[in-house]
Amino acid sequence: YPWPGNVRELEALCERWTVFGAGPVTPADLPASFLRAAAEATPHCEPFLPLKEYRARAEKAYIEKVLEETGWNVSAAARILGVQRSHLHQKLTALGTRRPGQD
Repeated sequence: YPWPGNVRELEALCERWTVFGAGPVTPADLPASFLRAAAEATPHCEPFLPLKEYRARAEKAYIEKVLEETGWNVSAAARILGVQRSHLHQKLTALGTRRPGQD
């Protein structure tokens, strides 16, 4: 959850829990926007997906996220990922990952 209200939003939420809470915090105590964001951010996992395939999907999703965050700057993404630029290019080819709009 990106906390659009920054620390003040988190602080206000904690104060509400402290003042109005009747015990441990449960998902029902969380704001609906928090639950929606968490549901959207939680990757869907098919039951009994082979580990190798799950790893490949997770790796591809993570690399694409880093590329999006860097504006598809492969050099910057490689630095963040801790790999050589050439290795990232090889990985992108192997995963079939291409910049959106480049078909």
